[in-house]
Amino acid sequence: MSLLELYRRELRDGGLVEDPEQTLAAEQLELVRSALVAAGPLPAGGWLARLRGARPLPVRGLHLWGDLGRGKTWLRDLFKGPQAVTAPL
Repeated sequence: MSLLELYRRELRDGGLVEDPEQTLAAEQLELVRSALVAAGPLPAGGWLARLRGARPLPVRGLHLWGDLGRGKTWLRDLFKGPQAVTAPL
């Protein structure tokens, strides 16, 4: 289940009203989640591998900013939850 599907299910099951800006944030978080899944796990080898140049491309993150009570923490919890990520990071 994608983060966006989980977000919509939580809205429906919790009887919450959809906020267009919050939905946009959830869509952007889903893009970050998808990029992390596509990047796969970090290569083995630790610091020695990094010295030799075996460095994965970084995934651009997302900063959530807004007024108190807009659902930033809730969205973060959905993002970090085990339901949202179906592949190992």
